[in-house]
Amino acid sequence: MKSYRAWPYGLNMTLHLHIGAHKTATTHLQATLIKHREQLTEAGVQFERPDHIRSLIGSGRRAAAQSRIFPSIRAGLAGQRLARIDAGKDRLVLSDENSLGQCIEIFDRERLYPTVRHRMKIWRRLAAQRDTTIYLSIRNYADFFSGAYVQSIRKAAIYRPDADSLAALARMPRRWPDVIADIRHALPDVRAKIWAYEDYEALSPRLLLETTGMVLKPVQRRPMATPSIKTVSAFQAASKPAEQTLDQIAQIHPISEQNPKFSLWSATQTDELSAMYRDDVARLRNDLGEDFLRP
Repeated sequence: MKSYRAWPYGLNMTLHLHIGAHKTATTHLQATLIKHREQLTEAGVQFERPDHIRSLIGSGRRAAAQSRIFPSIRAGLAGQRLARIDAGKDRLVLSDENSLGQCIEIFDRERLYPTVRHRMKIWRRLAAQRDTTIYLSIRNYADFFSGAYVQSIRKAAIYRPDADSLAALARMPRRWPDVIADIRHALPDVRAKIWAYEDYEALSPRLLLETTGMVLKPVQRRPMATPSIKTVSAFQAASKPAEQTLDQIAQIHPISEQNPKFSLWSATQTDELSAMYRDDVARLRNDLGEDFLRP
């Protein structure tokens, strides 16, 4: 397999690439980095905001063109522009969960991040110039898919997967180890550090230290939690474009005992998906050793 490691700038040049996944506190980590951006710059750390990255590689359905087997000219040019964002700093920190794909793709294709192998190739040129570490958080499948579904309808409230589509997804033709294998296939020379979403709060100071080389205080930020059943129903019933945002409706229909958190799954499916996740976490901990981060 061809190696893309070129080392033109020397062994001290490092790239720390946080790629998600969605609904695993990515926004909190990004908000902390954005808050401390000036401090990072003064210390010689270059951090690129997700919105800047997406302006180069595209976002939403436009970015899906980059997932094709034969990359587009636009994707190739984006890779070149990404390689040039380096301003000579010793450490470059990037964070963009859309590198894995779009939430809507999961439901369109009924499988977990189906295009990640091709999407991750956009980072090859940049990773070839630095000693690169990728950071990825994984989450219980039942909660992840429900959260990803809510994320996918924020701008497209008419989208509803049918029972057959959900049943196909619940069979889990792709799981987290498959996603990680695809990342390694696209970027074979990088190191990957993985952690479970449920450990994020305890691990966040360590993650910030490893990615930036600095001790940073995480910001206080309320997570974008999966809303209630009534919230999702009311949002989908609203006129298009929606009369109210999902977050506004969530304030009217808060989670309660009578109005539980939204879920795509039956109790049986939830138990089955949770069991699969526990098995995969155990497998990854065994396979990755110290690269599977623990509190």
